[in-house]
Amino acid sequence: MDVESEESLRGRIRDQQQRRTLLDQQSLNAEDEVLAATERQRLRRELEALTEIADEVQTRINGAQARRELIDRDRYGVHAPNIESQPLKVMHSRRAGREEYKSSSIAYDEAVTEGDYTWEIRGLSWLGRALTQEERNCTVSPVFEVDDKDADSRYRLVFSPRAVDLDHQVDDDYECFNHEKRGTLALVRRCAHYGTNLDVRFFVRGASGEFVQWGETKRTAWVVNDGAEPTCFVTGPDLESETKGVFGLPFEELLTSEWVSGDAIVFRVAVHEIVMSNEPGAMSVHTLGQVREGPVDEPEVEVPQASMADDLLEMLDEGLFSDLAVEVAHGEAPPVRFTAHASLLAQRSAVFRAALSHEMRESETRTVQVHDVSPLAMKALLTFLYTDSFEHVERVLRQGAAEGGGAPGSSNPAEQTAQLQAVLAAAHKYQAKRLLRWCEQQLCKHLDLDSVLSLLELAHLYEASALQARCLAFMKGNQVAVVKLPDFAALSNELLVRFHLHCAGVKPAEESGRKRKRGAE
Repeated sequence: MDVESEESLRGRIRDQQQRRTLLDQQSLNAEDEVLAATERQRLRRELEALTEIADEVQTRINGAQARRELIDRDRYGVHAPNIESQPLKVMHSRRAGREEYKSSSIAYDEAVTEGDYTWEIRGLSWLGRALTQEERNCTVSPVFEVDDKDADSRYRLVFSPRAVDLDHQVDDDYECFNHEKRGTLALVRRCAHYGTNLDVRFFVRGASGEFVQWGETKRTAWVVNDGAEPTCFVTGPDLESETKGVFGLPFEELLTSEWVSGDAIVFRVAVHEIVMSNEPGAMSVHTLGQVREGPVDEPEVEVPQASMADDLLEMLDEGLFSDLAVEVAHGEAPPVRFTAHASLLAQRSAVFRAALSHEMRESETRTVQVHDVSPLAMKALLTFLYTDSFEHVERVLRQGAAEGGGAPGSSNPAEQTAQLQAVLAAAHKYQAKRLLRWCEQQLCKHLDLDSVLSLLELAHLYEASALQARCLAFMKGNQVAVVKLPDFAALSNELLVRFHLHCAGVKPAEESGRKRKRGAE
């Protein structure tokens, strides 16, 4: 039996040591490459954001240049040689010692067409798979018209369930627009050489069968340069908003919300469009099932926009008819007192309802004392309970940042993260589930090395499963940098186990199944 010599064994050991040294260096190089790739990915997102801002500025410049050209050609402007666009003049004359006045008027709402279109999407839960198979990100409605006398007054609705893009790949007449736009639902007007004036409202049918307006009314004067290529006009309820989704709901939550019934969702869009005419006083009003032509003298009935959210917010801000106080004593700062309305808080929050019941001290003093919520987070929570509007909540947080020393409209990621964490904690305490999920959604956008560990602990504490999954995925993609963080070793054993299981590819369902199996044994 041949026995390998000592010298041979030592030689092989040296070879393996050299190999290990080389592999260690290659491992470090590989991790450096991962970090470099991550940085390049971050720079791409930064470039996209700057490009989007620059594109918006360029769009405004193009619009201004188009208006300048129209003014230079006397086709637009307050001094254009068109009798209808001239300022009205009041003439007077003296006759027989007394002064007589003559007056005139001009109406800009006599050439308005109205269109109301309803679009139902059935089998909504299958839509994502169908779009994946078709290699696109959105679905599109049939073409519908608002004015049957105008060949360009044709529209489509586009629905992108995850607000990825609006590239529906159906018809070039409805594809000529900036495809960097992101939104869930959009109205696309057929590409044209000239502009129009539009008033657009979007609605979604709720569980009661009634349509509820989604977003604000979009009133736009769309100016297009005659010499430019024809383009489409695009608008939507969440195109300009940072919060995407039907009423801010992610697609998975939308499927189980009150807006989806029988796996179907129904949208409605109301369009008022001013049609240009060479004959003053002539118009064509088109509604579904009805066409009226000729001069119209009857006054139009204008229905005011919904104002309940603003009215309730005014009651909160000004303390109108308040019967309750919420006193926030946070840290060493003096207490901050908010006036509120017991019936509204009791209806909107089960926690407030319990605190205001007859057994509780708050029901006698009519004062709710809070020690574990910051004044800004409480103001954001109360604003949401009164308005059910994330836009109002964002406005409160922006104002809070400005009052704290930041510039209005500035975006400090660390400050935004801290604000959202505080609001999420308040929403969890007072069981404002919709606000809680919105905060979770926003925090998913603020992941970085400085915040990922604190957000992971926050997600675990408040059972924010989506945020926890995002944190674990981020940590897996940045393992080398994450494990070097000072706070990494301070994570709880449970979170460390979850992190290692995630890195090993064990899914949460498999993990819970193993726990149940061990418990059964």
